[in-house]
Amino acid sequence: MVPVFHIGYFKHTIGVLQAICKVRNTRQSRGLVEPNTFLIQTCARVLLEEPDRRTYLKRFRRPILENMQRQSLSKAVNSMARKVVYCPYCSATNGAVKKAGALKIIHDKFRAKKTADELEKWKQTFVPAVEAQKELGLYINKAMHEDLNPLKVLDLFRRISDEVRFEFIFPLSYLMPPCSSGL
Repeated sequence: MVPVFHIGYFKHTIGVLQAICKVRNTRQSRGLVEPNTFLIQTCARVLLEEPDRRTYLKRFRRPILENMQRQSLSKAVNSMARKVVYCPYCSATNGAVKKAGALKIIHDKFRAKKTADELEKWKQTFVPAVEAQKELGLYINKAMHEDLNPLKVLDLFRRISDEVRFEFIFPLSYLMPPCSSGL
């Protein structure tokens, strides 16, 4: 089965993506797989410093926490995490996540002013290709936005640790309802 975005959970999906590290890091394998192959890994941790993360975890674990308090805490975590540009755990650059059309999500990695140097370095990697084919220069600005399709989002959600999933965000079953196997 191929995953799809559910219209009822779309806003919550964007909220979770705004709060976690979304960058996929490619690194060379070290003897685990075939030599000279590359593995793609994703951090998928909440974009909060460790002291802030622990503080919010303690607040979420209070047994008498009411629904309105839980919602305000979730909103506070989301607003703090959206402001973070560099992941405190893997140092990857994270940008804004936003809706781009009907059930389409994009990750604008270089939106922040702090990332202007990284953006220029990234564009410089395409200079030889643009020199070879001038038409490619028109598409570089479109390539700055990473398309977060349902398969990538599902992979990110599966990489979120259980502790974070149940405390900060929502249970994974809430975001990914079970699919029916028959018609």
